[in-house]
Amino acid sequence: MRILVSLLALALALLPGPAWAQSILRDAETEAFFREISRPLIDAAGLDPRSVQFVLVGDPSINAFVTGGQNVFIHSGLITAADNVNELQGVIAHELGHIAAGHNVRFGEGAGPASKISLLSLVGAALAVAAGAGEAGMAILGLGTAAAQGKFLAFTRDQESRTDQAGAVFLSKAGISGKGSIAFFRKLQGQEFRLAIPQDNEYARTHPLSSTRVANLLSVYEKDPAWNTPPDKALQAKFERIKGKLIGFVEEPPRVMQQYPEGTNTAAALYARAYAWHRSGHPDQAMTEAARLVALNPYDPYYLELEGQILLESGKVANSLPVLRRAVERAPFEPMIIT
Repeated sequence: MRILVSLLALALALLPGPAWAQSILRDAETEAFFREISRPLIDAAGLDPRSVQFVLVGDPSINAFVTGGQNVFIHSGLITAADNVNELQGVIAHELGHIAAGHNVRFGEGAGPASKISLLSLVGAALAVAAGAGEAGMAILGLGTAAAQGKFLAFTRDQESRTDQAGAVFLSKAGISGKGSIAFFRKLQGQEFRLAIPQDNEYARTHPLSSTRVANLLSVYEKDPAWNTPPDKALQAKFERIKGKLIGFVEEPPRVMQQYPEGTNTAAALYARAYAWHRSGHPDQAMTEAARLVALNPYDPYYLELEGQILLESGKVANSLPVLRRAVERAPFEPMIIT
């Protein structure tokens, strides 16, 4: 039984994390934004923009991953932790590197050899146990499991390092600075320190240490002509809107109000407070914030969508319909607004 449990643990360790374990967040504006900021990177990677899909995952951890073909999953915690659009683009460039290299379909290249090692160790352990050498059998199994894990981890670290370099190439081709990528890896490094993750042993990890990744990438990015290119102002403004909307939706209302206090009337702040008031059961205050948002731009379909949504979900169906119709008129190709 102990042998079976050890093998099961190894098998689970070799499997990618399940995408279905978290909730999926759908928002027309956010998904349009993902498509816009990723388009030059997708082109640089030689991929078809129609085939790459972005999925926002409701998870506070700072993470992103690729699974199921050309689907990029981005955790909500990654967006709320990012300071600018270039940091998000740096992460997307890395994930596109996984897609371009076909890492999903090449998973067996790493798992296969590791599984063979574990099976051979199982056979050796079983023979030892059958011969009456139980302790020797468990030692064989333990060594085999360690060797299998080590081989697989080396494989994934190599993939990650290659993908970091591919992401740097895509950013360069798209004329986007790598400063965002470096800043984001430094955030991950800070998280490793906070979680007391050892910084002296890279061999027990699926990814290289963030400090290693920063050192390897800095020498590439600093030579790139785009290094000193600032974030696109229009995209940065959209990023701030998306971030404010997301924080309003996923964070506890008191924390939202602390981050976006009354009197701050940027689009991000109005979005955040509108969602926070609406989620906490204060429709009048939510409508006040939404009305201020619409006043910034009466023709913005996403502002109108939010106003209509609050009216609809507050039971004011008749009042919501004209607002939602105007939103659809301004964004006739957004199915999530239409429905």
